[in-house]
Amino acid sequence: MGWVDRQLPERDEVFLDHVGFFVENMDEAARRFGRLGFTVSEQNTHFNANEAGELVPAGTVNRLITFRAGYLEVLAASSDTPLADQLRRSLQRYRGLHLIALGHADVAAIEPRIRAEGLELQPIVSLRRPIETPEGEVTVGFTVLRTAPGVMAEGRVQYCQHLTPEHVWRPGMSDHANAAEALTEMLIVAEDVEETVRRYERFSLRPARREDGAAVIELDRGRLLIADADVAIRKLPGMSIPSLPYCAAVTLRSSDLDRTAKVLAANDVEAVQRFPGQLAIGPGDGLGAWILFTG
Repeated sequence: MGWVDRQLPERDEVFLDHVGFFVENMDEAARRFGRLGFTVSEQNTHFNANEAGELVPAGTVNRLITFRAGYLEVLAASSDTPLADQLRRSLQRYRGLHLIALGHADVAAIEPRIRAEGLELQPIVSLRRPIETPEGEVTVGFTVLRTAPGVMAEGRVQYCQHLTPEHVWRPGMSDHANAAEALTEMLIVAEDVEETVRRYERFSLRPARREDGAAVIELDRGRLLIADADVAIRKLPGMSIPSLPYCAAVTLRSSDLDRTAKVLAANDVEAVQRFPGQLAIGPGDGLGAWILFTG
C-alpha cells in the first residue's frame, strides 16, 4: 500500500493519526521531550461537550508534538473521572505508550461497521479543548470513538476525526530541531499475537500480513506492527518488557538523520544506529518507549 502524503484522511482512508504517552508529571515529560529535540506545545485541558453543548472536564491534560504528518500526544490525569482513572491504572503497568488513535474522515459512519465486526464500543464523544493562540482563545474540536473498557488490553484505542485541524497543527509547532517530520509506525508486543491481530484487523477494517516474524497492518498512512516478545527483542536487542501487552516503540521519519543524530548527541542522549538509515533511543530517554528515527 502506498503512503498517502496528506495530513487528514478522506473518504474511507484510515490513518495512524497519533499515539499517546501516559505520564505522571507533565512538566517533567515536556522537559524530557524537549531534550530529544522536539518542539512541545503548551499544556491544554480536555473537555467533553454534553448534549446541551456545555463543556464538562474530561479529567486529563495534554501537550502535543505535531509533525507534518501525525503527532505525539502526552497525557496526564488532572482530576477524578473514569478517563483519568483509566490513565492512572495504565501507569501502574508502565509509563509510556498507552494510546493508539486512528484517523477517519467520518467517525459516525465507520462506527456501525466496527460494531458489526463484534467489537464493543463506547458512545461517540465530542471532545473539546480550549487553547490560547495569538488571535485569542479558540476551541479545538474532535469526534472520538473509543473501544469499551477491557476490549483492548493495550490501552486507549480510538478513532479520531479532526473538526478544527488548523488549531492542532499550529504555525511553527511542527518544526523540530531533531528534524522529525512524520509518525510512521507503532510496535505492539503481545502474548497472544493472533488474538491481538484479529482485534486490530476488526478495528482498523484492514487485513494483516506477515513480515520478518511480525504481523503488519498497513493503513493508508502509517502502520501497526504486532509481535511476540522474541520477535520484538530481535528487532530491538536489549529490550526489557515491563508488562504484556506492551506498546513498545514508535517510529518517526526524519528529514535529515544526520541532524537528528547531532541534536541528540549535543543533548547527551545516547542513540544507537542499528543499521544504516535508523537511529534508536531506548525507553530510559524515550519516556518508557523506544523512539526510532528513520531516514
